[in-house]
Amino acid sequence: MIVDGTCTPDQWWSGYQDWIEGGFTACVLSVGGGSAPDSAVAALGEVHRRLRETDRLQLVLTAAEMRHAAARRQLAVLLHFQTTHLLGENPDLVEVFWRLGVRMFGLAYNRTSPVAGGALDPVDEGLSTVGRRMIAEMNRLGILVDFAHTGWRSCAQALELSSGPCVASHSNAHAVHAHPRNLPDSVIKGIAASGGIVGMNGFPAFVSSDAAPTLDQFIDHMVHVDSLVGPGHVGLGLDYCTITSADYEEMIDSGDWTTDDYPPPPWNYPQGIENPRSIDALARRMSARGYAEQEINGILGANWMRVFELAFP
Repeated sequence: MIVDGTCTPDQWWSGYQDWIEGGFTACVLSVGGGSAPDSAVAALGEVHRRLRETDRLQLVLTAAEMRHAAARRQLAVLLHFQTTHLLGENPDLVEVFWRLGVRMFGLAYNRTSPVAGGALDPVDEGLSTVGRRMIAEMNRLGILVDFAHTGWRSCAQALELSSGPCVASHSNAHAVHAHPRNLPDSVIKGIAASGGIVGMNGFPAFVSSDAAPTLDQFIDHMVHVDSLVGPGHVGLGLDYCTITSADYEEMIDSGDWTTDDYPPPPWNYPQGIENPRSIDALARRMSARGYAEQEINGILGANWMRVFELAFP
């Protein structure tokens, strides 16, 4: 199993064949939908239709279905919301979207949501009362609690509250590169203690200060997490993304991005894995860096599968 823990919808829908050619067996697909429940339902309806109409893709709701799809040589697709803005302030909607197929929820997208503080907020006020209720619902239903884009204080409080595994679907180590989207060691330790995983993000600004980071700089984040919490808590959340200048300006104007934290495109993903077709280059370089075959297989997908089997077997 080779798993990408975060795929952005525009890039993925236009190029999912690249993931198939690269040998991926499962993709966690982020679903858009604006910031209101009705628009999120409409977006999910479109996703379900497109998956149904595409032979090589299979919507999955459990880890077992993911393995069955791989056995049939179909690319398994697990659905993901990157923010709880889509839920408004109604914890009852957690189950509604679970029934519509969503199996991972991000708590916030860079800025304060009804649930939690964001990674780019000057001050993270922590979890709201509604947020605490939503996390309890996620735990009850087997939805993974995702810390990518979430503020550190909110992450710490969610770790104290959550009874299930917590993940960071596409985040790196702040100790390796001090970007606000990356995680401090305390949160990484908490994720590992919960049974969760950190999906390594290939977005260049989160890897290093270089415009074109190297593969070794990307692997350095893995090495740090492994040295901090031991093997088994690193995966991939590559976050391949292309964007037009107009869309970039829209994200800047919205306040969700800043030019300091998200430099203007074009973006150069780590050299050697510039696209998902070449992911085998990562395995070769990890081997050269001293990773054993079992550890490489874990990071490529087995570690994600372990977490999926804990949350929704």
